[in-house]
Amino acid sequence: MKGIWFIFGLLFLSLASVKCSKTEDNTGVPVVRVNRQIQVNLPANFNIQAIGGYDYYSGGSRGIIIYRLDNDQFHAYERHSTYQPENGCAVEVDSLSIDIIDPCSDSRYSIIDGTVIQGPAVNALRRYQTSYENGILRVWN
Repeated sequence: MKGIWFIFGLLFLSLASVKCSKTEDNTGVPVVRVNRQIQVNLPANFNIQAIGGYDYYSGGSRGIIIYRLDNDQFHAYERHSTYQPENGCAVEVDSLSIDIIDPCSDSRYSIIDGTVIQGPAVNALRRYQTSYENGILRVWN
């Protein structure tokens, strides 16, 4: 009987440590389930058909920015700013510099990887997983 309680204790501690590490990575941006497919070659998706193109899509907490890095690679970012996320500010692409900017705090993020270029933000934008095959872009978390 003591062995069973010992196993439950170990299981509880391992789950608690996973929860703590997840909390430490938490930026305060709400986690919203994303699972969508985009047919890139449709006229509506013209902005992401060329390398270096980007566009805004619905989904996530405040929307999603999709950026085409090369022929087969896309990056997708949550638009919810990581700086004071309780304010709910949505980031946008600065077309002159091709950075992502938080218009509420003037924080800047790299469109290449979502990292902070200029504060006051310290946390990178949430990045969604992507895969691209046969003209279909899948974005999910």
